[in-house]
Amino acid sequence: MSASPVPSSIVVADACPWSRKRIREILNAAGHRTVLEAADGAQVVGLLEGALPSLLVLDWSLPVVGTPELMQLARDAQGGGAPDLPIIVTMTDPKAGEVRRAMDAGVTNIVAKPFSPRLMRRRLQDAQASPAT
Repeated sequence: MSASPVPSSIVVADACPWSRKRIREILNAAGHRTVLEAADGAQVVGLLEGALPSLLVLDWSLPVVGTPELMQLARDAQGGGAPDLPIIVTMTDPKAGEVRRAMDAGVTNIVAKPFSPRLMRRRLQDAQASPAT
């Protein structure tokens, strides 16, 4: 994995094309032009090998390579990751146990689906302003 972040690039990963499109549209409207999409965790791994983004937006239930594993990979400084990389996780049905597991894994923020553009923009601003936990 490359240690050099791509300026203002954001990776959006969700198995649902509609969710990826909605998040990309929100990001584009907020001025983010470089939005890379992935349908599963393996595609995210491939994107991370190319260049480290400035933000990850990951669905908690990604197939192939799970979100906790992706978070660990993206933040592994020895492997070229960034320990303070902001990561937002989306969840379809955020139960207390899953939210706790995501927080323990170090997510920067969690957004429940369905979400409004306003809420997603706020979470994006919060994530970019705060270092990772």
